[in-house]
Amino acid sequence: MRKTILLPLVALVALAAAAPPARAADQPPVPGRAAGAEMHLTPQMQGCLDQIKATTDRGKGAFEAIVMVDDGCIALLRDNAEFRSYINTRLTYAMHRDEARQWRKDQQSVVGAYMVIWVLTAGFVGLLWMRQRKVKGELARLRADLDRATKDDGP
Repeated sequence: MRKTILLPLVALVALAAAAPPARAADQPPVPGRAAGAEMHLTPQMQGCLDQIKATTDRGKGAFEAIVMVDDGCIALLRDNAEFRSYINTRLTYAMHRDEARQWRKDQQSVVGAYMVIWVLTAGFVGLLWMRQRKVKGELARLRADLDRATKDDGP
C-alpha cells in the first residue's frame, strides 16, 4: 500500500519539477513594410523618434509617449502621413511586445502557484497517510488487548 501511494506522489512532484518554463514568443517582423525595408529618417524625424524612445524608456506607455514630445515633433507627425504610420507601427509593436512580456510573467506566476498547490496537496495527502497508519496501528493494538483480555477471562 505504501508504494501505491508514494509512486503517484513522486511522479507528480517529478512532473511539476520537470515542466519546461514558458518560452519567449518569437518576435514577428514589424508589419506594414517589406522585409528589410526601412524608412529613411531625416534628422528631425530621428530626433522625434529619440524623444519618443526616451519617454518610453522612462516607463511611460507607448502611446502616452506621443503627448510628451515637443511641438516640432507633433507638427511633423500631423503633417507627414508616412512618418505617422511608421511611428504608429513601431509604437503598436512596442505595446504588443510589452503586453506579451507581461502575459509571460503572469503565466509563470500561475504555473508557480499551481506547483505550490500541488506540493501542499501532496503534503496533506502524506499527512493523512501517516495518520491512517497510526490509526491502523492503534486499532491493531486495541484488538490485541481485547483478544488478550477475552482469553484471560475464559474458564
